[in-house]
Amino acid sequence: MADYIRTNILCQAYVHAEVDENFALAVAAIQNNALPLIATRAKFFLYEDAELGFESEQGSVKSRITVFGTILVALQAISNYKDFREGISLLYDDVRRVAEVASTETLFALKARGQEIKRVEIRTGIVGQLHRILRSIDAAQADSLDQGVKGKAEDLEKIRTEILTLIDNINNADDVALVADELYLLVEEIPDYPTPGRKDPNGSNFIPLYRDNRKALLSSLKQAKAARIKALRSKN
Repeated sequence: MADYIRTNILCQAYVHAEVDENFALAVAAIQNNALPLIATRAKFFLYEDAELGFESEQGSVKSRITVFGTILVALQAISNYKDFREGISLLYDDVRRVAEVASTETLFALKARGQEIKRVEIRTGIVGQLHRILRSIDAAQADSLDQGVKGKAEDLEKIRTEILTLIDNINNADDVALVADELYLLVEEIPDYPTPGRKDPNGSNFIPLYRDNRKALLSSLKQAKAARIKALRSKN
């Protein structure tokens, strides 16, 4: 059995379909026809030791196919990316590809189409979380004149909350260290003093709040990194 405890959910495909076959035959079709191909694609698009998890439940057939792995190793498998931000962007594209393959191959194995398909979800796991956070940091770094200082301060608090949630979801100490360190460097590039927006006559009143939120974000990153690594290592 794969050791999922020290790895992360890189992506997941959820499929709910109504099929004529009984439940056992439907599950067997997924296991025998879809999973081998999905595993091959995961090893190609992500890395050789990426692990596959499969869960199923009746009603009529609900399937979850999950790819487990580590961000550090997945990034090492990507060649020629210039920095962490670009590496995560490329990895995000790859985990989406794998999740899409997983959903499509599951439906094909079940011979489900049209009205037989009740629900399909493509989930991009911690890579998707990280990708969204990086986009938010990019926006904060841009210091747009179209946004007021109060809004920029609120965005920093949202980024802090999202980062804390992300770090708490990472199950590998090396990944925690990598992600926290890289995010810290990017947050440091967010302007210390925001530029008031074009239509922001009271913007200067919120500069202290903005600066406090930026400082809290940097401090929380350090604390969350240390606490999460300690918690993970205590489980080993």
